[in-house]
Amino acid sequence: MLTEFQNIRSAYSFICANYTDGDEIILVGFSRGAFTARSAAAMVSDLGLLTREGMEYFYPIYKDRRHWRDTKYKDPFPDTPFSDKPKGDDASRKYREMLVEVGLFSLFFLGIPHSTAEFRLLDTDLSDRIEYAFHALALDEHRSSFIPTVWERTVDNLGATDLRQVWFPGNHGNVGGAWKDAGMSDITLAWMMDQLASIGVEFDEAVIMRLFDQLEHSYRDMAEKDPKCTHAQKHPRPSRPLIEVEPPPIESNNLPEWVRFRLRSLSTATDTGKKIIGEKHWAIKPICARNIPLRPWALGAIRGSKAAGSKVRSPCAYKKRDPITGKKTKDFLEDTNERMHSSVRVRLALEGLGLNDKGVWEAPALKGKWALRKTTREFLDPIPKTVTSWEKSTASAATTSWKKKLDLSNNQTAHKQDDDESLAASNAATLVETAVEQQRPLQAMDNKGYRWVWEYCGNAKDAPPQKVMVEEQLGPFERQLLRLLGGVPNVYEFAETVERMDGRKV
Repeated sequence: MLTEFQNIRSAYSFICANYTDGDEIILVGFSRGAFTARSAAAMVSDLGLLTREGMEYFYPIYKDRRHWRDTKYKDPFPDTPFSDKPKGDDASRKYREMLVEVGLFSLFFLGIPHSTAEFRLLDTDLSDRIEYAFHALALDEHRSSFIPTVWERTVDNLGATDLRQVWFPGNHGNVGGAWKDAGMSDITLAWMMDQLASIGVEFDEAVIMRLFDQLEHSYRDMAEKDPKCTHAQKHPRPSRPLIEVEPPPIESNNLPEWVRFRLRSLSTATDTGKKIIGEKHWAIKPICARNIPLRPWALGAIRGSKAAGSKVRSPCAYKKRDPITGKKTKDFLEDTNERMHSSVRVRLALEGLGLNDKGVWEAPALKGKWALRKTTREFLDPIPKTVTSWEKSTASAATTSWKKKLDLSNNQTAHKQDDDESLAASNAATLVETAVEQQRPLQAMDNKGYRWVWEYCGNAKDAPPQKVMVEEQLGPFERQLLRLLGGVPNVYEFAETVERMDGRKV
């Protein structure tokens, strides 16, 4: 309790001390860090920024803000920082006015909504003053104490907030990055980078390559050191005859050169019959055989425990909670805009392994309630498909290289040289950008205009308001990670060839 409070105070104090006019405040957190981020944001939203003297009264003010709507709360500091403290829905405005009167108030600006339960994230209603809210959710977190705080947009927030909530395979740690196998958490990290980049946050463009390098070394290290993985293990069930497609050769022009280079040594070991340390069948044979010991995109290990109770998660079916008592009500959350990440479909299609590598993953949170469909319906996608900065830099570097190799005749006039150089550079950039686009796996819609969605197929009396979850479109950083981690054949494109996925009930 005390540590969490100290984290909140530290974050809020940092904002108060460093904010200058024109700054944008972006708070990001995982697990308890997410609680700290939301709590600090709530203080900024409800109170604005305190003065240095005001920070001396932070704890009493923090407690007051937590209990504005709790009429039964007994204030341990009834006269600090002032007496006759306001209660009720208008308490925020009145409290700020009183802070101004005693000289403890520095600046107020509109922001993220408050949370009222002590050290719990139970207030799920997003204020209409929030521009963006991004939330990555874990499908396979079963612990009862880890109930997801799904956000909602009420009638008062109609069209005001760009809310993006996406479900990923794995448990709490897989989404946030708490396990040695970072195959799944790298996917969520790339997704979050795309969300933040879409609102102007800049990232080191080489970070995705570093993630790939770290993951590759991690898989090889685990294969060499873990005695449980030194012998081949059969897939939990024989692969069904779903695919009749010959995997493309490693030298295929559809693969980036750096991917072909990294996989040649792996292919040589397989083709010559050499034993590969760490062989483990964690997917259908056409995928597993060509990529051991590396686990391609969407097929990383998902870990977790069912200790302290077990409760399967329920996408689109969470209920509102009383902000004072924390008890669940009978009403569904409103307008949650929940989506399913494409890694869910790919893992199902290629028969990735279940929790702690036991059995085939069957997505328990979706089982008996949701079915995959293809539709021509159009959906709004906040992340554009346009060439991103790192793709532009690739094109620029290639253009420079092409220009250096130009063999222009010495007897050409300077004017013609300029024209030829300009034309060659333009052609080079076009070729590179076209190549980048061709390397890019299928996006939201296939070449026939269809798109994957999840439709509710469960009991009608339990049907949630949102009966369709669209598959989230991959953003630029996600596509870069997929090109590196997609394997041979590319798992995203290979999953599209799997039969009986359209209309499949989980």
